[in-house]
Amino acid sequence: MLSRREANITGRGRFSSADRCHVASQYLPVNGPGLIDNMDSAAYVSQFSEDGSLCVAGFLECLIKIYNVDRGWKVQKEIRAGSSPWNMTDTSLSPDQRFLVYSSMSPMHGPDC
Repeated sequence: MLSRREANITGRGRFSSADRCHVASQYLPVNGPGLIDNMDSAAYVSQFSEDGSLCVAGFLECLIKIYNVDRGWKVQKEIRAGSSPWNMTDTSLSPDQRFLVYSSMSPMHGPDC
């Protein structure tokens, strides 16, 4: 569909109404957003596993939660990776889902900052 649109096969330079209907019915959520978890701190990063079965989310105060998507977004593991005021900046899950790495940062305080 994308290549047909880019090649301007229809002569209109956009998706046909049939193509738009197909994309909307197959690839866009139909039930709208829903609540997965209620946290006291904001999520800074998130990543799906390669197969889409897990979602890793990193929150303020260095909390990491791994959600099992296939089991209704149940928390599979919760990791306290540091203490306040550290903030999670990035996470990465290995393709085999055995290892997780994360990075975090803390504000610098002092007279020379």
